[in-house]
Amino acid sequence: MTVTGCTVTGNSGGSGGNGISITINGTAIIQNCVVSNNQGTGILINQSGSITIQTCMITGSTHGGLLVSNSVATNITNNTISNNSSGWTGTFGGVFVYGGTVTFSGNTFTNNSSYWNSGGAYVEWSSSVTFSGNTFTNNSCNITGNVGGASVGSSNSVTFSSNTFTSNSGPSTGGVFVYGRGEP
Repeated sequence: MTVTGCTVTGNSGGSGGNGISITINGTAIIQNCVVSNNQGTGILINQSGSITIQTCMITGSTHGGLLVSNSVATNITNNTISNNSSGWTGTFGGVFVYGGTVTFSGNTFTNNSSYWNSGGAYVEWSSSVTFSGNTFTNNSCNITGNVGGASVGSSNSVTFSSNTFTSNSGPSTGGVFVYGRGEP
């Protein structure tokens, strides 16, 4: 499945009101899209294939910008992820990825906020996580997990290379927090 060149803005609905929701087994590519001001998660993907999110603007969502769960491989490349929030019950502001291999490359995370865990990017239970050439600025977390920029938990291999973390805030860590490495 490919979604390209779309504008998805100002949507709301019954169970979260996501801008884009995808639940399939296979490959999903979302590219060159603007996903903004949705009452819920900007993009929600729950499937077991390969996911690519590239050159998108994901902004102003009220339950996080991008949520990917149960994928084999997730590539998040050259996106602008900004001004997303989790509300008082949410675990992430910008991006949350659960499972598989995960690569973040060339993204800009700005002014995302979360009540729990991480304001910018949050990854859990992944076999391999790579952050390369990303910029995290003014992301914040209010409580538990306590990370403004990027948080990675319970993942086997974690690599950070050539990223910039500036003015992120959290009760315990502003920039990067890696914890609980290893298989469940």
